Amino acid sequence: MKNISLKIPEALNHQLSELATRQKKNKSELIREALERFIHTERPTSSLSVIKDLVGSIESAEDLSSNKEHLRKFGEK
Repeated sequence: MKNISLKIPEALNHQLSELATRQKKNKSELIREALERFIHTERPTSSLSVIKDLVGSIESAEDLSSNKEHLRKFGEK
């Protein structure tokens, strides 16, 4: 394994030490587990993932081409 060093605030170090004692793990193990969880939950953002909660939220014709008004000036310059 590679070593890495980081600086954390005293309060965070205290909380980490308490958690390590309760879980009977060392601080490095807890940090490794937290970092792995963070990395596995972070995914590249796609355009769809940004708007997926909006899909289907607007009522309209299923296919806008079925509404001739939407196509009235299509292709004109």
